[in-house]
Amino acid sequence: IKINEAMNLNLMSYPLNKALFLETSPAPVKYVLSKMKKCQNILRLPMVSIEKETKVKIDRILKELGLI
Repeated sequence: IKINEAMNLNLMSYPLNKALFLETSPAPVKYVLSKMKKCQNILRLPMVSIEKETKVKIDRILKELGLI
């Protein structure tokens, strides 16, 4: 059983998980995927772009995690 490994992964990913729910839309997830070069950040209504402050927070977390 790898409980400690799972707990460490959860602790490490918690800031990103929290940031993905700063806004009530799937747009933060799409933004993260675009930063990781997995898709383009093209949104259609009803999705709207996330706030600049949210982007800054997400960018910082992604850099800390070594994802960008």
